[in-house]
Amino acid sequence: MKLEKYYDIGRYFEHYTTWREKEYFPNRIKLFVKNLPVNFSGKILDAGCGDGTMLSNIKKNNSKIKPYGVDISKKGCEIARKKGIKTRVADLNNKIPFFKNSFNFVIAHEVIEHLTDPDQFLEECHRVLKKNGYLIITTPNLTAWYHRLLFLFGFYPLFSELSTRNRQVGIGPLKKIIKNVQPVGHIRIFTVSALKDMLKLYGFKVVKVKGSAVSTAFPRVIKWIFEGIDSLWSQIPSLSSNILIIGQRK
Repeated sequence: MKLEKYYDIGRYFEHYTTWREKEYFPNRIKLFVKNLPVNFSGKILDAGCGDGTMLSNIKKNNSKIKPYGVDISKKGCEIARKKGIKTRVADLNNKIPFFKNSFNFVIAHEVIEHLTDPDQFLEECHRVLKKNGYLIITTPNLTAWYHRLLFLFGFYPLFSELSTRNRQVGIGPLKKIIKNVQPVGHIRIFTVSALKDMLKLYGFKVVKVKGSAVSTAFPRVIKWIFEGIDSLWSQIPSLSSNILIIGQRK
């Protein structure tokens, strides 16, 4: 499936949307709430909102928030609107289609790694945020503990994709474990230090950096072993699978 079709159709197959709504996003929101220095309030923009599941879950616990979303997928935005989220279709490599000083929070959940121009994106996040507003970013970690092992043997990091048609390119014997060949469009994979530099470059004060583990679709025994080890390494952000970084607009 081509990436364009994946973003507009493949992401919204029933088994994916059910898993995101019941398990994935509730766990992600708990991570945000635990590490944010303040509670969610006011106007929140989900940059890369998809079908709005993230914001609808946040709104369940806080009816006073005003949810907004922007996404490249027309289908995703249509679904999100039905959930009461005000959405606009846009490419996040370009201008975010909202006025400056509009939002108390901007969430960029697993988005920045998909962008060809993260500089423009962060500049736009700063523009649309109110003074002292918060930017929440999560993204895969280039220097995760297992990537360091893969590099030693000449294999490509799992979260980065060389091919737009097959995500297994470069991962060697792991092809026997990772069966899904569908690319998701990962272009730029960051490290903790790189993300800190980027946020500071565009006028953000870094207030929190946290590592988090990932959920896998590995066979049961491998899944149990991997996720157990991964949860331990997630205590060290520079070695974790996933990075959470929270910046505050100066």
